[in-house]
Amino acid sequence: MKQDNHGRPRLFSDLAIITVFMVQRVFSMLLISLQGFINFVL
Repeated sequence: MKQDNHGRPRLFSDLAIITVFMVQRVFSMLLISLQGFINFVL
């Protein structure tokens, strides 16, 4: 997720955050690789 310094920060729902952390636990991924995986899926 490329984020600029312009505008307001991105907001994510609680469900989205919980889902990402559940995927992290299931696949035992590091946070940086998890971010790449989620970007690929979305």
